[in-house]
Amino acid sequence: MPALLYRLTLFLLLPLLFAAFPLHAQDEPQSAITAALADFAALDSYRFVGETRLNQENTFAVASGRIETIQQLSGVVTGSSVEALFTVSQTISGEGEPIAWGVTVDRVAMDETIYLRFRDLLLPPTLASEAFPLPQDWFIPEPLPTDLGSLSAAQLGLASFIDGYRAAPVIPPILGYPLDDQTVRSIEQLPDEDLDGRAVRVYEVGFNAFGLYIAHTRDEWNATFLRFETSGIDIARFFVEGGVQVRGRYWIDADGALAQVEQQIRLEVRPGTLPDQADYGFSNDTRLRMSFSDFNVPVEIAAPVLE
Repeated sequence: MPALLYRLTLFLLLPLLFAAFPLHAQDEPQSAITAALADFAALDSYRFVGETRLNQENTFAVASGRIETIQQLSGVVTGSSVEALFTVSQTISGEGEPIAWGVTVDRVAMDETIYLRFRDLLLPPTLASEAFPLPQDWFIPEPLPTDLGSLSAAQLGLASFIDGYRAAPVIPPILGYPLDDQTVRSIEQLPDEDLDGRAVRVYEVGFNAFGLYIAHTRDEWNATFLRFETSGIDIARFFVEGGVQVRGRYWIDADGALAQVEQQIRLEVRPGTLPDQADYGFSNDTRLRMSFSDFNVPVEIAAPVLE
């Protein structure tokens, strides 16, 4: 479909999608979440602890594979600087015995500069001799080159792995999603919960993924897992058929402060969706839960020493 027709289709569908899922702007749950997010965005510093679980299934004609990733993360934010620790474990299954491996990643972001360090790499003996070597000390990663064809398979694997942590969003992007008629399908207040000894209100939001993409996340999603601009996917059809589903939960304490957040994204590409890969399909379910503490407690983040 020509690019112009893509754009016309998108804008013709938008009013229908938004009208089908009205949101009353003055609802108490929306006001509570919006106020908590605004206060959170104004913090000078805070600490975070969280976990990401990612399940991905790939289908190639009659074969299939599965990747399960668990990532523990913790750290501190102050101003425009973020210090984070990732502890990653992954299991890859399909043909043959499952493969399990793990790594620890230190990441410091200061203004526009990213520092990375990989350590404690755990590989099964069968892969230890074949794995690409990771840098041993702190370094400043370079973005992926524009000409990926110039890289060997090993170079591309290493560069892609490093770039994944260079560009990784440490703080859940859902904290920046607007709550309005374009982006929200539903908001529901769930039963209160006890979180670390304090009662918190819990709200669940069902997002309009198409609205998010058009109004807010186009660049973020295209740069990470969708890559619509180069995939050839029929964008309007993909969203209408539920190719992306986004939900969020917000835990808010008695003072109106954001105590915890959860982001869930399901991405499903059915066989036949990609024009040049008719037999290929995959699903990707990501759940990230993160809690926050030590609001506005003074903290300093130092730039790592490069060897």
